[in-house]
Order: sequence, then C-alpha cells, then structure tokens
Amino acid sequence: MAFVEALRREDPADTARYTELREARRAAIAELQKVQTRYAAAGPELRPLMFPQLKDAQRRYAETSLAVLERSPGSRRSWRTMPGRAPTSRSCAGE
Repeated sequence: MAFVEALRREDPADTARYTELREARRAAIAELQKVQTRYAAAGPELRPLMFPQLKDAQRRYAETSLAVLERSPGSRRSWRTMPGRAPTSRSCAGE
C-alpha cells in the first residue's frame, strides 16, 4: 500500500491507471484459475475442445500482467524502476 500512496502523491492520474490495471490483472488471474480448474476436470477427451479457452485466459493474464508493469502506454519506464524505488523482483507484489 505504501507504493500506491507514494504514487498518489507523485501523480494521481497514474495512481488511478495503476489501480485499474491491477484490478484487471486480478480478474484475469481469477478467470485463468477458473479455466484451469475446468480444463483439469474435463478429462482427456474434452481437453482439446477447452484448449482455446485456456490459451485465451493465459493470454489475457499475460497481457494484464505486462500492462501493470508499464508505467503508461508507449512508455519504457516501468513501475518497478520509478525514481526513489530500488528495482526488485517484488516491487509490485502485494501492492
């Protein structure tokens, strides 16, 4: 939560965008988990029919995860490399 508060002080518009992207990522994770559960329960006969749904859910998860890491569309600056923040592998975790 400290990251969001620091971002809010720096740029409220960026905070709103980050929050929206974070929520979209959470929704994509939930959808991916739901599809993975259905895929696992389907059995070998039905899995080929469910494979496109699984790939779509994986794609949405990847897209939303990358969007969270981008500071803004077209920007090379990521959330993890903002001034004042040491780059770590956990910079966005739990925010």
